[in-house]
Amino acid sequence: MSISIPSDPGVQDRLHAHLAGCSQGSRNAFEGMLSSWSASSDASFPATPVQVRDFVRAQAASGSTGRPLRPQSIRLMLRHLSNLHARILHVDDPTRHILVTSEMKALFRERGSLARPTVPLRLKGDVADIVNDDPLPGSIIAMLRALKGDDSPWALRARVILGLGADTGCSRSEYVAINIGHVFVMADGTGTVLLGGPPRYLSAETMAFISAWILWREAVLPSSTRPTDALLVGIDQRHRPATRLTTDGYVGVLQDIIKRVGCGVPVSGNSFRAGLKLDLAAIGATPIAIANVLGFKEL
Repeated sequence: MSISIPSDPGVQDRLHAHLAGCSQGSRNAFEGMLSSWSASSDASFPATPVQVRDFVRAQAASGSTGRPLRPQSIRLMLRHLSNLHARILHVDDPTRHILVTSEMKALFRERGSLARPTVPLRLKGDVADIVNDDPLPGSIIAMLRALKGDDSPWALRARVILGLGADTGCSRSEYVAINIGHVFVMADGTGTVLLGGPPRYLSAETMAFISAWILWREAVLPSSTRPTDALLVGIDQRHRPATRLTTDGYVGVLQDIIKRVGCGVPVSGNSFRAGLKLDLAAIGATPIAIANVLGFKEL
């Protein structure tokens, strides 16, 4: 990477502390912002407002992959760029300068807000009483019930994905980064999983799903169950474990689950996170508690 962040010990300490407090998804997004900056600018940090404005224009024109980015994606990049300057470098935030804010306003006026709202995947669906009401069709519990008795490789993996989603509410980038060695079983059958921050709780049901999935992989291809191997992998045409799922591959598998045993709604990689946030609110969790569970700094 051709860009340079000042090597001052204080700056580096704040950088490491900031990244340590982020989820895996946030860290990936921060690194993606740095990569995009490197691809479109030879400027080191701290950046000037003019350089940030030119960065916005470059992302809107072609991005780092040759495709124009949506205004919403550029705004997320600017959020990480803002954190870099205000929280890590301790300098004025160039993203708040009128040159940058005016450029973003013009971009939103020109292209509009094209983002579709995230469809939440909830434990029981949109019920009035999350404790006592029966699960609705398309909910996580209803899909798990629909998979009961199906021990095909596809169903074994589907149960793991649904269980992880119900318990942790993470983003797709965090799920595909999980290795088998990141999962730990407790004496009572529950477990924890390491996702870049504090360990996340896993229910006994989810741990049973993971165990069945790993046992199948061990029987079919023992070399696919090492601690450093991915928990979520593809399934090849011979019904054998394949390589680690990519983020797009994960979303494709999740959408296939919804089509087969759900309601066919257009889910995304953040649908579990959106659903868990609503479920926690439904049982009376405070915004601070929800943010802590989901690994957010704020809601």
